[in-house]
Amino acid sequence: MYRILLNIIFIAGVSSLLSACIKTLDEKDMPKIESKLVIGGYISPQDTIVKIFVGKSVPIYQKSKGFNANPVKDATVLLSGNGVSTSLLYDEKLSSYTIPASQYPIIPGATYHLIVSTPEGYYAEAETIVPKDINSSLKFSLDTIERSINYTYSGKSLQISVWWDDIQNQNNYYRIYGEAGTIYDSTYYSPKYKHYNEIYFDTKNIAIKDIGYENGKIGPFKTDTPLENMNRRLSDIGLTLLNTDRNYYEFYKSYDSNYQENFFSEPQNIYTNIKGGLGVFASYQKYTVKITLK
Repeated sequence: MYRILLNIIFIAGVSSLLSACIKTLDEKDMPKIESKLVIGGYISPQDTIVKIFVGKSVPIYQKSKGFNANPVKDATVLLSGNGVSTSLLYDEKLSSYTIPASQYPIIPGATYHLIVSTPEGYYAEAETIVPKDINSSLKFSLDTIERSINYTYSGKSLQISVWWDDIQNQNNYYRIYGEAGTIYDSTYYSPKYKHYNEIYFDTKNIAIKDIGYENGKIGPFKTDTPLENMNRRLSDIGLTLLNTDRNYYEFYKSYDSNYQENFFSEPQNIYTNIKGGLGVFASYQKYTVKITLK
């Protein structure tokens, strides 16, 4: 009994000492952290528009309305590459600086340099080399399986497997993703309409490096999606393979590391190639396969 009493006194004493060491900090006591430009943009020869987001970082102790809610609208955004330079204009609907690809085409293998500045004196720059090759070796197979998902769906699903051949004699980085087109029945929805949902494959990471795959074959990776579910049915599938630059891969590699399910893992810095700011400026070549289902 005496030992138990001593333990209680010890715990109470330690708790008292710890509470005496705790100090509540006001915002004025926090270290001053300067905001930086936050830049996000991917360019591709296959895209119809060149689009660059520009925002400002917010210190963690300040309130923020979210990344896309606070774009910088008065920046000067200059893009140069393949011997041609252009200014991008701010688009209110897209909350980004844009130019149609018809006016400024992105050339495979070219190096592009991005410079962003603001009237407040913020300045940042970045560079990307567009991959030379489209990887058009994407192959797929479709199978019908029985699937039950969390008691919300029980029935036939479409299982999709994908794989492709690695481009030889160079370092390559890839991303595979898809879209499922679903038609909603006019019996329940008037008028009948189609909606597209992104589908995700069982890759370990969002972006993939071409190391550790035998005989130059990458995959197979799989996913499945319901064929029919009461008032809707699957109508078509789009599969897209990106051949990306290293910046794209490194950004998503660090993103995966920070949002993995291991709660005991230490946080890591998100990769950035923006000098004087945060974010990523990257590029890719895109190959898409469309599949219509009967």
